[in-house]
Amino acid sequence: MRNRKDFSYVIEKTGTVPEIFNLIKNNAGISEREMYATFNMGAGFAVFVSPKHAGRVITISKKHKINAWIAGRVEKGLKSIHIKPLNISYNSVDLDIR
Repeated sequence: MRNRKDFSYVIEKTGTVPEIFNLIKNNAGISEREMYATFNMGAGFAVFVSPKHAGRVITISKKHKINAWIAGRVEKGLKSIHIKPLNISYNSVDLDIR
């Protein structure tokens, strides 16, 4: 489910990309920007919690063998996603369900 409120999601750390996505990208000639928009590049899903609870969420995740990390932060602002390490951004129109 996508949040209906306007927030900016700033991703500062991406996870390891499963090789299948690189195979698709390279053989289909799809841009990295489009790959992240379409496939999330294997990230699965995100849980947004207060920074004071992030460590506990990671501890619980690891206990259940779920890979988790602090990927970034949520800020007030126009609906957008910014993947800083890759210099990729999506605005509200990009985020409409296709």
